[in-house]
Amino acid sequence: RRARPSAQGTDDAPDTSGSEDLLAELAARRQELGAQKRERWRSGKCAQRVVLAPGDWIRCLDLRWPHVACGTAHGAVLVADVAQNCVRALAPPGSHRRAEREDTDSRWRVLGTHDPRSAVTALALGAAPGGAQSPQAEPGLMIVTGGREGGLKLWRWARGGDGQSVVDADAAAGEAAPRAVPDAGELGAVGALLGGGSTTAASAPELELLGYAHHPDVVAAVAIDEEEQSAGGDVNVWTCCVDGRVRLWRASTGATSLGGGMELMASTDVGAPALCLAMLPRGAPGMGGAVAVAGLAGGRCVLLDARGNLVGEGFGGEESSDDIRSVAVAVGGFSLGLEGEDEELAIVTGNSKGGIDGWRAADTQPAGGGAMVLARQLRGHAGPVVSLSFSTEAGTLVSGALDGTIRVWDAKAGSALYAIMGHTAYLTTVATDADRIVADGSNDVIVLHSFES
Repeated sequence: RRARPSAQGTDDAPDTSGSEDLLAELAARRQELGAQKRERWRSGKCAQRVVLAPGDWIRCLDLRWPHVACGTAHGAVLVADVAQNCVRALAPPGSHRRAEREDTDSRWRVLGTHDPRSAVTALALGAAPGGAQSPQAEPGLMIVTGGREGGLKLWRWARGGDGQSVVDADAAAGEAAPRAVPDAGELGAVGALLGGGSTTAASAPELELLGYAHHPDVVAAVAIDEEEQSAGGDVNVWTCCVDGRVRLWRASTGATSLGGGMELMASTDVGAPALCLAMLPRGAPGMGGAVAVAGLAGGRCVLLDARGNLVGEGFGGEESSDDIRSVAVAVGGFSLGLEGEDEELAIVTGNSKGGIDGWRAADTQPAGGGAMVLARQLRGHAGPVVSLSFSTEAGTLVSGALDGTIRVWDAKAGSALYAIMGHTAYLTTVATDADRIVADGSNDVIVLHSFES
């Protein structure tokens, strides 16, 4: 609304002190709420609830709030909307076919019949390239899965519809609807439990399979390079395989024929079974152009550039031959306990003996870059550390291990804060963001630990 001229003339400015005070008050309140949440992170004060129970051992998961995607021991893939308490889409059990070959690596025999050969062993969740269909609509999701049989599959879920509610008609009428949990060997419908309600996910829409490829051995890790996407629907996908190679694929979410969505761009021999993987930010100092880091059997890690070439000679393995089972990357403000230093980038690895090591770029770099030095060692787990995740806003590192515990660390001081107990030895993945931890390993369910309030 146009203001009228004042009697004193047109040079008088409007009084905006009220608006400025309100903005300052809102900013102060935001800071106060942020400080309260960080304190909850540091003290372990969180609300816990079960958000998904597929009736099968959950082998891997990923978080992109409000969605959680997981893969199971019998080859099912599910996408759930935790905020709306519904299963959005799924690929049924057997989506990764049973492997008939004998395992070449003892790491994949330790659980015997509890780890079927059709298991989904790796999963990554990301936004489908190309954006939404309209400015008002949200983009869909892409899911990349790797299997024990060596399969690599690219799935897509296009947002739309209400999904399968967590409460069915009988339960809504006040009558308890019994849920029959499938036998572990069944390849039938997947049961699902979200937010305390009973349902079956059988009527949820199926994920759209866009492409597939094959590895000669177990796919141990997958990662989506979200900094390397095209508007046409192409994205780079990285995989680690027990055959000792790290592969780079070009995946197309706009593929028109099954199998046409995955193109092998590079296959790099890393000299040992490749077990875990994480993406690096572009242009990180001292990284020599590396965009990915892979952890190997025998205790070493290697860096790779955007074309799949090795950067430098790798790091680790000098003092210990323990397998690297997990790796995570943090950017900014993580000093790893070094006095007076805030590293621009930190790489943290978890090994098969329960140790966690923090690495930083060496002060003196060779011509090609990529030299790393050990900055900090964290000890506390009594089993292999199979998952690591940073919550940058909270300043914490979260680790999950086969001792059945989740541990939360002060990522700046490099010290332990607390442990979350009650999981089983089958804990395989923890994922975090600013407000929450999501983890499996609790009797075939996914548990949400929320620090929001």
